[in-house]
Amino acid sequence: MKRFFIITFLCLSIGQVKSQTEEDALRSSQYGLFGTASYVGRAGAIGALGGDLTASSYNPAGLGLFYRSEFLISPSLHIGYSSSDYFGSKASDFRSSFYWAPVGLLLAVPTKANNDWKAFQVGFSYNRLAAFNNATSIYGRNPDYSITDEWVYNSNGLTPSNLDPFTAGLAFYTYLMDTLPGTGGKRYFSRAQGPSEQSQDFSEKGGIDEFALSISGNYNDFLYLGATLGIPYLSYERHSVYSEYLSDGNPSFDYFEDLYTKGWGVNLKIGAILRPTEWLRIGAAFHTPTFYSMYDDSYSSSLADYYEGIDAYSPVVVSEYYLITPFKVLGSVGATFGDQNSTLAGSIGVDYEYTNYSFMTYQLDDNRWENTVNDIIENVYKSGHVFRAGGSLNYKKAVFRAGYALFGSPYQNTTYAKSGTNAGNKNAFSAGLGYKSRFWYIDLAYAHTLQKVNYYMYDPYYQIEPVKVNKSENLIITTFGFRF
Repeated sequence: MKRFFIITFLCLSIGQVKSQTEEDALRSSQYGLFGTASYVGRAGAIGALGGDLTASSYNPAGLGLFYRSEFLISPSLHIGYSSSDYFGSKASDFRSSFYWAPVGLLLAVPTKANNDWKAFQVGFSYNRLAAFNNATSIYGRNPDYSITDEWVYNSNGLTPSNLDPFTAGLAFYTYLMDTLPGTGGKRYFSRAQGPSEQSQDFSEKGGIDEFALSISGNYNDFLYLGATLGIPYLSYERHSVYSEYLSDGNPSFDYFEDLYTKGWGVNLKIGAILRPTEWLRIGAAFHTPTFYSMYDDSYSSSLADYYEGIDAYSPVVVSEYYLITPFKVLGSVGATFGDQNSTLAGSIGVDYEYTNYSFMTYQLDDNRWENTVNDIIENVYKSGHVFRAGGSLNYKKAVFRAGYALFGSPYQNTTYAKSGTNAGNKNAFSAGLGYKSRFWYIDLAYAHTLQKVNYYMYDPYYQIEPVKVNKSENLIITTFGFRF
């Protein structure tokens, strides 16, 4: 019982740092390829083209091209898939989710014929900006090290009362770790010795959804202006179990972690589109940082030692804090040919997005950890770049779309990040088709996003090599729209 009381006391004093990390900040700041089926089908390259309600969350000036009001709804299926390679052993897993987004209403108000301002628009929409749904399974035989070696290394020089209560403290209580004789209780050893079968399974779910209120206007079919007040809602849930099995009478154990995060934010987006000729359009937009209030953030861990038959639990540490994401700058160019009366018409667009992820900032109650994690963010991350290119081809009432997007890595070091995870570029390929009539339309799109990740289950100093993970996202979306 003595060890249990030590763990409980320490958990209450330093638990906050286990959830407000640089990886949590990045997850809250990156968006994916989500929007209407028209937007997804052309990989989001609509910054200068507009004419899509998703523009409210990217370049709201694009709403200025509407002359008629519109309501739309989009049933969507998202499938996250991961495959891993750890010391030559392969594993895979997936997770799927269904949601209704985007949903939106746009009210277009044309003006009198002799007015230079041709029309004004007001939009209300619910958009999905990011999806966290995924499942990952890892398995392999590590010939040398155990996760407890990392805990021992980080604990040497500390008394038992100062052990990390979420890791080494649990191992000490379950006798996976103990003090070496003659060291004054400040040197430790691990009872998990020798090669071990190691695995980790974790599931993630949640996303970033944004409620957007937009206004826009069309000046003489030459200049389009727009602004959006965005209110994003973030929810994230992660459950992880790390396991080691050692033969020859050595201990086997499971280590569990649970993280929940919920928060509301606010941001402002402003944009403009210039139409110098009938066929050419140039767009630009600016997104302020999102100011998040994370009102419900909780973290806990536990350890089950099957050799000793002992379980240890940390308390659930609940905290509230603020997070400021980086600003975004978007530039785009687009070209069109034909019109609504043409048998053959189409458009093509190219977009660029700039975000400096080193500007992410926490505001925490713990000033020491606030300074530490903000310094880590500044040293680990860099400017991120997103390139999108896509187009559409209209033949009578049928529409065909295709696109490609490249999401650049936000890490300064492409080999290893302090967080223990390093992700490279993401590549997204998309295609879609649709049918348009005078009063309604239907669009269908599919997007496939690929990313390679080097993931470390624990400190790379002990693990020798990373787990090589291939992640993919598959999005199938249908948008039903009605014009009036």
